[in-house]
Amino acid sequence: MLDAIDTIGPVNFDDKTVIDINNPVPGYQNNDFRVTTYDGLSLSEAIAAKLTEAHVVKVSNMCQASVWKMDPPEFDGRRLVTMICGENKDALTKTATLVEAVGSVPKPIGPLFYARNLEHAAALVIIQLLRGADMPTVLNLIKP
Repeated sequence: MLDAIDTIGPVNFDDKTVIDINNPVPGYQNNDFRVTTYDGLSLSEAIAAKLTEAHVVKVSNMCQASVWKMDPPEFDGRRLVTMICGENKDALTKTATLVEAVGSVPKPIGPLFYARNLEHAAALVIIQLLRGADMPTVLNLIKP
C-alpha cells in the first residue's frame, strides 16, 4: 500500500478523506498471521504519515467479502457494526455515511492509533476463516 502511494507520484490530498480498509497480514497464505507494522505504526498511521495533508480513516475490515453482498448485513437480526477511527470529525462523518449506505452501523472508536487494534483484530478473523469458519464469520459488537 505504501509503495502504491509512492508510485502515483504527486497528488494533491489537501483536506481529502482517505479510507484505509487494508489488512496488513501479508503471510496469511503461508499460515503466518502476524500483522505487519511500520516502525511501530499501523498501516493507517503510516499512510497518514505519508499523506500528511489528508485525513486518514481506518475502517475495520472484519469480514469476508461475501458479507458485504448481504442486503443488509445482519446476524441474528442485528446489523453488522463497522468500527472506524480517525482524527478528523468531518472525515469520520463522511466515512460513517458510507458505512451506513452499505447497511452497516458505524461505530467510531477514537483516534487513528486505534487502527493498530483493528488491524490485529482483523488478523484474528482471517485466522478463523482460513481454518474453516463459515464465510459470514465476523467480529461484531453485539447488544442485547
